[in-house]
Amino acid sequence: MLRRGRFERAMDPLASEYISSMEADSRIFYSVVQINLAHTIMLAERRIIEGSDAAAILQALYKLHEHGVSGLDLRPELEDIYMAVEDFVTKATSEEVGSKFNTAKSRNDQVATAIRLTLRKNLLDVEEKLLELVNALIALSEKNTDTIMPGYTHLQVAQPTTFAHHLAAHTFAFLRDVERIEQPTMSRTPVRWEPAR
Repeated sequence: MLRRGRFERAMDPLASEYISSMEADSRIFYSVVQINLAHTIMLAERRIIEGSDAAAILQALYKLHEHGVSGLDLRPELEDIYMAVEDFVTKATSEEVGSKFNTAKSRNDQVATAIRLTLRKNLLDVEEKLLELVNALIALSEKNTDTIMPGYTHLQVAQPTTFAHHLAAHTFAFLRDVERIEQPTMSRTPVRWEPAR
């Protein structure tokens, strides 16, 4: 925790619990692990940390990924999922290797990236369901090309149409939603630079 070295005594457990974001952070757990895997590989490729240290960190992260969030120590004193992952890696490797875990990585970048990755995954899940719905509407439309129904405008009966045509209108609306999900906005990294200290 950032406050460890600033106070002579431990933080009150109620204060730790109040500032802890563990419960909310558990939803972004897998994204946090993915970020750290990618970052560790980059550190090794750029020779910022030794290959053996990177291998130890990667092994710990893969092990953590297998165990899931239940593999973490979620004590409120650790404050958030990022500190819990660092704690896990340090215990699985060593203090020396664990101290290199966050090299060239800001907490702000981790938070923004983890949230973005999680949202992107959730949006892709929604897109998959939307495409299933679109396919179901198309199949239903194909069965109802001759089914006549009234068209409506401003809640008033207007010209006759087919049920297939009515379903097509909804299908195109859902396809527009799919197009919005596929826009590159959610695929862009929010990582820019380390904040000034």
